Amino acid sequence: MPMMREIQKGQLVTSRAGRDKNTNYIIYDWDTSFVYVIDGEYKRISNPKKKNINHLWYSEKTDQELKEKLENGLKVTNKDIRDALERLLTKSWGKKGGFWVCLKK
Repeated sequence: MPMMREIQKGQLVTSRAGRDKNTNYIIYDWDTSFVYVIDGEYKRISNPKKKNINHLWYSEKTDQELKEKLENGLKVTNKDIRDALERLLTKSWGKKGGFWVCLKK
């Protein structure tokens, strides 16, 4: 049974529905029903993708450097996002077992 997870800025997620299924993103922001995600390439910081909160798989991995910048309102570039995504994916695939969870309301 999936576990409930806290949503955090800078957290690694993967789309599980829509045309972008299986695409990796980083959480930029959220509200009660939607999560705004970015990848620094196709979905840039200036135009985040709006995803239904239930259409994402949530990882345990969060890029702390990017999280601090986003939470403190510091300048974040698309290169920062791409670099953070690369770091998170490199860490994630090295771990045995699944760590993806579905966020249930």
